[in-house]
Amino acid sequence: MLVDLVMILMFISTLVLVPIFVVKKQRFWRALKGNRGSQRLKPPFPANAGLYGCPTTVTNVETVAVSPTILRRGPEWFASFGRKNNSGTKLFCISGHVNKSCTVEEEMSIPLKELLERHCGGVTGGWDNLLAVIPGGSSVPLLAKDICNDVLMDFDATV
Repeated sequence: MLVDLVMILMFISTLVLVPIFVVKKQRFWRALKGNRGSQRLKPPFPANAGLYGCPTTVTNVETVAVSPTILRRGPEWFASFGRKNNSGTKLFCISGHVNKSCTVEEEMSIPLKELLERHCGGVTGGWDNLLAVIPGGSSVPLLAKDICNDVLMDFDATV
């Protein structure tokens, strides 16, 4: 399970920054309450009985950051980015053998090559030096160069 281990930093309402190593959301809540960070038997789910036995919604920073803009401009505006079933925007954190590493918010379904050229100045030494890309975390398989030429950066195309 060490491969899936992630570090979650969360501000609690008392403004104390708590680093906790967890794999699942439920383990996070158990560790936050001072218990062993093991997963409890289901149900109840966190939406029904989460932190301190209260209904709890777990959301990521991307969702929280874009929510005010979606509320201001409307869901139709946000859904206009990308393609069907992969609409909206996504944060892409690009590093490795590129000319300029960066984190950029871009629309879903952008071609990988265009994403690297537009925001990173391309691959170091040119596109021919590209061998493979990991489009996500450790659970995502490598994409070979021949796939990278045409792949779209969304959930359906990178599976």
